[in-house]
Amino acid sequence: MPKQPAFPGLRDAMKKKVTRREQFLAEMDAVVPWGRLLALIAPHYTKAGPKGGRPPMPLEVMLRVYFLQNWYALSDPMAEETLYDSEAMRRLAGIELGDDRIPDETTILKFRHLLERHGLTEAIFADVNTHLADKGITLRSGTLVDATIIDVNRPGFPRGVFVQNLSGFFKGFHLFVECLLHFLRRPMTDGTV
Repeated sequence: MPKQPAFPGLRDAMKKKVTRREQFLAEMDAVVPWGRLLALIAPHYTKAGPKGGRPPMPLEVMLRVYFLQNWYALSDPMAEETLYDSEAMRRLAGIELGDDRIPDETTILKFRHLLERHGLTEAIFADVNTHLADKGITLRSGTLVDATIIDVNRPGFPRGVFVQNLSGFFKGFHLFVECLLHFLRRPMTDGTV
């Protein structure tokens, strides 16, 4: 006997575990200065034309999709696909499946080109870094495959948060560097340098 379909939001609300992706996106949602970035981009963003036509996607949705693309190294087509697949990513973008339109890959591409054309990609990254630095958080650029936020308030590390890539190679490389640093910091007992 086939199961009765559930409402996607209700099914998600009844879920017992918060995934690493959901936790990461919730933390990023809290620390990224969305209002400041929207004000930076708004003068350049398309408004509804006098002839009508399809209304543009909300600016905040497009900005949040742009951040998802950068955090997870998504191409334009994969960003569209991921928004259909991932409730956590739709939640960050402010999209409710069935109620809102999901931006297609061409819309995502045009938004990215708009940011690049006006030099806003660098301005966005600089603004986010300034905002986070004011809060004592360090952000390093990189690719996130399976993102985990690690608190690095340990001696010898700058205060703040480090976003670590947990794909197999980088996880192994991270452990290699930790072991190497541990080895280099320990005193040599045999007199060698």
